[in-house]
Amino acid sequence: MSPQGFKCKFKDNLDMSQPLCFVIGPIGEEGSDFRQHADDLFDLIIKPVVESTEFGYRADRADKIRKPGHITNQIIKMIKEADLVVADLSHRNPNDSMNWH
Repeated sequence: MSPQGFKCKFKDNLDMSQPLCFVIGPIGEEGSDFRQHADDLFDLIIKPVVESTEFGYRADRADKIRKPGHITNQIIKMIKEADLVVADLSHRNPNDSMNWH
């Protein structure tokens, strides 16, 4: 189906009982090009699709975690427990590639 023909129906209330789609990739500093790309990718593409009634996930990203604690441990836990992980490798950051080996 073409992107123009794709229609998403959104759930009104997302809850923690829904399967988790955890999104990883470069986020960058507030106001940076990396952050704008990350926000656009998450808010305009990934989140609307995975949170649609067709798929029924709730989307989350590391900078959206609001729990106190060590962020690296929280990210590792989210990756391990997520039902789906989406990785943004579009900026070809060498650190991203090394972390996958």
